[in-house]
Amino acid sequence: MPRFTLHQPKSSATAGGDVPAGLRSDGRVTIIDEMPRLLLIDCSEDVAEEWLGRMPGWKLKPESRAKVPDPRPKLG
Repeated sequence: MPRFTLHQPKSSATAGGDVPAGLRSDGRVTIIDEMPRLLLIDCSEDVAEEWLGRMPGWKLKPESRAKVPDPRPKLG
């Protein structure tokens, strides 16, 4: 399944970073990592959009990974 980040900007009027209790118990969602105002979740896009609708002030983005360069490039 795809991964998404749910984050709450500091400028949000509902700042506090509270995660709805139902999100933790939803069998369709796996919380991979959690920090204040930031969640990495594993679920379908439809489910992520559904939860975003229940979390005013939060934003949703697909997970993006940075490619780490090879510290020892090969010659020739």
